Amino acid sequence: MLSQEDPPDVAFHFIDYVVLVGMLALSMLIGVVTRVKRKRSNTADEYLLGNSVMSPFSVAFSLVGGMMSAITVLGNSGEVYSHGTQICTVLVGVTLSGILIYHIILPILYNLSLVSMIQYLELRFQSVRLRRVASASQVLSMLLMSSVMLYSPSLALTTVSGLSSTTSILIMGIICTFYTSIGGVRAVIYADVLQTTIMYLGVILVVVCSCQEVGGLANVWNIAANDSMIQFFNMDPNPFVRNTFWTTNSMGMFLGLYFFGINQVSHQRYCSVSSLAKAKSSVSSCGNSLACLLWDDFLINFSFFKNLTDRGVTATLRFLTPLRTPCLTYLMNILAWAAS
Repeated sequence: MLSQEDPPDVAFHFIDYVVLVGMLALSMLIGVVTRVKRKRSNTADEYLLGNSVMSPFSVAFSLVGGMMSAITVLGNSGEVYSHGTQICTVLVGVTLSGILIYHIILPILYNLSLVSMIQYLELRFQSVRLRRVASASQVLSMLLMSSVMLYSPSLALTTVSGLSSTTSILIMGIICTFYTSIGGVRAVIYADVLQTTIMYLGVILVVVCSCQEVGGLANVWNIAANDSMIQFFNMDPNPFVRNTFWTTNSMGMFLGLYFFGINQVSHQRYCSVSSLAKAKSSVSSCGNSLACLLWDDFLINFSFFKNLTDRGVTATLRFLTPLRTPCLTYLMNILAWAAS
């Protein structure tokens, strides 16, 4: 039992280090193996598109892991804890964007056989200058996004390992750059599958253990309801309210269109399969996988209160009270604290 002065113990144990180091080592090994095999077909098409022979399942997992990953798992944990479940309705907007991608965007872009999304703008508007501006915007966008995607897991890794954020970011950045640069899109997709699988297993394990600790799913729901966390249909039309049904759906729609429809990263993955039908299958599988991940993440948060309070009421409240304020570090660490 924690004392009133002690913080929650979230240090890694031996098995945790084994899993972490093993995952990072396997990711690097995937890059090396892919590079060795690519010598037989060392072409631009192989490096950028994997000769368009990747499986829809792998591409779907890569889309979920590559585009959402730690931002979703860690970010939603703090969001649901601090502002309730209204953010869950973002899935409605994401679903609507998926329908548009499936029926309109993907058929147009896939059949053009373009390696780069930016090429479409040049073809559509016959403007090299527009292509260059769009390319610069895309590079800036991905630079900022990559910064967040590296910083988010570094917070959790710093909490459980004692490494500094800078060291964590450097380790992850170097490893990702290594297997990406030498292995191409094949290595990226295979590494995403590995990392996403481990992420799903971890989230599911936390869900099962959390539900068992609080007495089942029904009790989990009651805990959330008693703390006024359950809210799905806040129909307030005021756009300045943080989370409403309208704002979360709009956010989900535009995020879905960007991340999975017109983003270079997703487009390159769609083009790594051999047919439009398989690309569409990747979209469907990606949507289902993302929905499962988000709902598992939400269930974890419902059981946080009982899980943490049983381990030291005063200490827990002292460390989690700042979560009611917009503090990124605390919000990103709530999952690590609750799962420990």
